[in-house]
Amino acid sequence: MTMQEMYEGIQKQQAEQTAAAEAARKANVNRFVELWLSLGPDVMKLDGTRHDAELAEARGLAMARWFGLKNMESQIVRETQALAGRPKDRPARHDDDRLPDRTIEKQNAEWLDQTRYLRDSLEALKAEAKAERTLLEGYIVKSKK
Repeated sequence: MTMQEMYEGIQKQQAEQTAAAEAARKANVNRFVELWLSLGPDVMKLDGTRHDAELAEARGLAMARWFGLKNMESQIVRETQALAGRPKDRPARHDDDRLPDRTIEKQNAEWLDQTRYLRDSLEALKAEAKAERTLLEGYIVKSKK
């Protein structure tokens, strides 16, 4: 491959990337136009700068809700993995043979209570994430294409 061919290949690749970026930009603009048109004639009330701060705040709050949901779902995955790797019974310790039986039984009961608490907490988090996802997806307006 000659230098000229390599140069032309790079130029072609850059042109393709530029065209793809422009197409993505146009698609985004069209989606935002659909969003604003969904407000109907009320969109005219947004003319000027008097609502710019409120629009920016609303956008930030909406993003925070979606990021919060993504964080909850990531936490569910992490906690599920941690719970799956947790032993069913309390692992034996090196000093167990020196402890009285009632202390070991108490520690075993605490281990089981903690495991139960972790499972219940995980289930509550799953329910909260499911409710939040349902609520947020309810706001999504499906395109009429």
